[in-house]
Amino acid sequence: MSVKTLLKKPLYIKLHKEYKKTIASRHMTYEEYMEAYESELNRPGLKKKKKYADAEVKAVMEDVLFLTSSSGVIDAKAREKFAKAFIDNPNTMIAYCDIFEGDTPVLRPDWSPDRFLDCFYFRGLVAIRSSICNIKCGEDMVPDKDEEFSESMLWNLCYRILKHTDAFGKRNKKILPIVHVPEVLFRSETLPEYIGKEHLKGVVETRIKKLQPSVSVVIPSKDQPILVKKCISSLRDTSPEVDKSELEIIVVDNGSNPENKKMTEKLSKELDFKYIYEPQPFNFAKMCNLGAENASKDFLLFLNDDIECTSSGWLGSMMEEAAKPRIGAVGLKLLYPDRIRIQHCGISNLPIGPVHKLQFFLDENRAYDNYNHGIRDVIAVTGACLMMRRALFVEYGGFKEQFAVAFNDVELCFRLYDAGYYNVVSLDYHLIHHESASRGADESLEKWERLMQERKLLYSLHPVLDGFDPFYNIHLNRNGLDTGIRPAFETGMEIPDHVGARDLFPMELGELDRYRLDPCMHVRFEVCRDYPNVVLHGYGVVLGSDNSAFDMELIFRNVKDPSIAFAFTHTRQYRIDLEENMPDQVNVGLGGFAVEFGKNALPVGEYEVGMLASDRTSKLKVYWFSERKIRVGVPQAKARANASVERRRIKRNIENRGRQIDEKDI
Repeated sequence: MSVKTLLKKPLYIKLHKEYKKTIASRHMTYEEYMEAYESELNRPGLKKKKKYADAEVKAVMEDVLFLTSSSGVIDAKAREKFAKAFIDNPNTMIAYCDIFEGDTPVLRPDWSPDRFLDCFYFRGLVAIRSSICNIKCGEDMVPDKDEEFSESMLWNLCYRILKHTDAFGKRNKKILPIVHVPEVLFRSETLPEYIGKEHLKGVVETRIKKLQPSVSVVIPSKDQPILVKKCISSLRDTSPEVDKSELEIIVVDNGSNPENKKMTEKLSKELDFKYIYEPQPFNFAKMCNLGAENASKDFLLFLNDDIECTSSGWLGSMMEEAAKPRIGAVGLKLLYPDRIRIQHCGISNLPIGPVHKLQFFLDENRAYDNYNHGIRDVIAVTGACLMMRRALFVEYGGFKEQFAVAFNDVELCFRLYDAGYYNVVSLDYHLIHHESASRGADESLEKWERLMQERKLLYSLHPVLDGFDPFYNIHLNRNGLDTGIRPAFETGMEIPDHVGARDLFPMELGELDRYRLDPCMHVRFEVCRDYPNVVLHGYGVVLGSDNSAFDMELIFRNVKDPSIAFAFTHTRQYRIDLEENMPDQVNVGLGGFAVEFGKNALPVGEYEVGMLASDRTSKLKVYWFSERKIRVGVPQAKARANASVERRRIKRNIENRGRQIDEKDI
């Protein structure tokens, strides 16, 4: 060991102690998390939440019954919280909340009709407005006092009320009769096993045979005859519930080389499928639309050529869901080729954008709230395996061809959601997805920039859905690298920075020259917005080094005049997902940042954004800029700021998470 290393050892010991102490201080309980969450909502400058007089709360709650399916403790704030739901929405007949089951918080989605029919997902505590229920559903339906029910009795009561009020139909420009209060208001030591519909293979096959459905399978492909053969052969082998004459397969080829074209033509005769050969640049949306134009059956199934079907029942399950009038798109669980890890079980829409929650999760394990099983209402499903009624696909114009590669599936699902349909994913069956075998992974800067442009286009078309997902509880984890599902408080306390002009340090001309431009300064911006204020969330770590030894700052450099640059010393956010996803890196848990700039904090201009890192144990100083840029006060940002005013107006109207968002509102 060198003398220099020996001299540094006490300093490293001190830094490691500081690091561990800071990490420990960020661990929190659910109650501490909710206190911090409420404090953030009530900070100066934000619109205060409406408060209700005690008399108003008392009056409305005299008509509300609390019904439970197990013994437990109702939170002292429950009456006030439920009262808000009923006062804000006069048509509300049922409200439910999040609960603690033992030491585990169960954080639920907003109204999810297909999840409810699959299992009683909001069991525990239910609040019911008795007078309206009696008028609309009959006096014999609702008890006349607070009561504990059996699980099946409470499910049946809720089902009958919701059935009478058309809660299982498509959302049609109305406030739904059921509201979710996203806060834990009931604690029970144990709850009975979930009850609900059993998805038995024989039952599904019987129903599908009775329906006599037909399906057109559209498979985009280029230069992959071997994959096509495996995909189609396995598809036919695992779909006995559909008569051969009712299963139409269409392969759309955008320009295979002559040899592969000849092989695919031969396969089309052997495996009996239509082969459409039309050379053109890769555009997944356009290829799918071309296949749909040539389809003739009742349902459309869009399937990647790198999909392998391994067991029967899946196609019938998807058609059973897609046939329901309220359903838009239907997806399926997809596993990686190792057949044990999840690739897709629905798409969640978070601040970073659309993400595959539970990606890489071992499917043999039970995920949070049994998320990897049953039927789930989701905001979107992947186009690698997506089914919908052909008439519905035609009515809503198919895939938007501006989305050549990414987000074409998500945009279609967003459109269906905006129109009042529910998108679902069936998780009791699975297929194998040999992901991106057809096209390769998106790793180049050019592909990254294209991805960002398509993401920007997605939310320009659907601004109300930017960061909003009614089927993913707002108090679940929302960090970018964390593909698991767990309560946000378990990932540590976030201490967001609110930045004013006086918090920024102007960098002197040439000051950046003292730092080395080095990609070991790994910085990623998961949220990078410049309207109406600059908001930045993400992480930065120095690869290959002990990160507890570094001081870090965000840096903003003017694109037109690089002599104008600012640095900001941010609060180091705890990111458990960095520790879990970078096990080969040292002390990266405090690599996160969450920053919101006040008005006029940065001068007008376009800025590169990046990070500086200074090693406290040596003279090492490094920096790196990401590909992301922010615009402050320039026309593009002003236009988005004006649009955001309208978005906030609409968001206020859907605060209860139940209101239909119509396309014309957007």
